Amino acid sequence: MGKFNDTFNILGFLLGIKNSKALKEDYDKIYAQVEFLNEKLNLGLKLRPCFSLKNKVPKNSLIEMQTLFDKIITEHSPSDVPAATGELREKQLKF
Repeated sequence: MGKFNDTFNILGFLLGIKNSKALKEDYDKIYAQVEFLNEKLNLGLKLRPCFSLKNKVPKNSLIEMQTLFDKIITEHSPSDVPAATGELREKQLKF
C-alpha cells in the first residue's frame, strides 16, 4: 500500500493538490473567468462559488469548475465574446 500512497502524494504535489483540497485562490481565478464568460456569452449558467475553511476548496469543486471553463472555451470562439467597454477596453488598447 505504501507505493500507492507515494504515487498519489507525488501526483497531488505535481497538481498542486494536497489532502483532497485545493487553494481557494486557484478556484476563485477559474470561477471569475467562468462568471465573466457566462455573463458575456449569455450562457445562463447558474453558478455558485464554493467556500471552505482555511482558504481551501474541495478538489472535486476545483476540477468541476476547470472542466466547465474548458468546455466553454472549446465550444465558443473568442469572436463570440463582445468587445470590452470602459476601463477594461482602455487597458486592452494600451496593451
